[in-house]
Amino acid sequence: MLFATWAGRILDQAPQNRLQIPLLETGLLQRLARTRAGGVLFGAAQCGTRPSPAMISVFRDVFVRQSHQPLIPIVRAFSREDRYPRLGEITVPTVVVVGSADRSTPPSHSHRLAAGVPGARLVTVPDAGHLLNWEAPDVLVEIISSLQQ
Repeated sequence: MLFATWAGRILDQAPQNRLQIPLLETGLLQRLARTRAGGVLFGAAQCGTRPSPAMISVFRDVFVRQSHQPLIPIVRAFSREDRYPRLGEITVPTVVVVGSADRSTPPSHSHRLAAGVPGARLVTVPDAGHLLNWEAPDVLVEIISSLQQ
């Protein structure tokens, strides 16, 4: 299962990433997330169309406690790299899952993933954002269970 992800070119059709990534690289995003308003706005931007205040608060708390230095080279690499042409090499049953309101890994990336992996199934979770494991855990469990049958 591939969920809320991409195969490179993370800036394509993702205006939020064009803002978020430079802010992350400079450390400004981490500082903004520590403020009440900045934290709420950033947390809400990761969620779908109806984020709960509790989900935003937990996301913000988790985000500000983490070191993001290890993430920066990964984000830079995924900005440059394009692994979409290699998706045809995947030979296992694959389900691609995306929230319809995901702005960090927009549905366009998931459509491209599903189209590139032979026989892949695409599942779009209505109104969910990038935090699918928090916003729609029941959907993810159902998909995982279906793969084990």
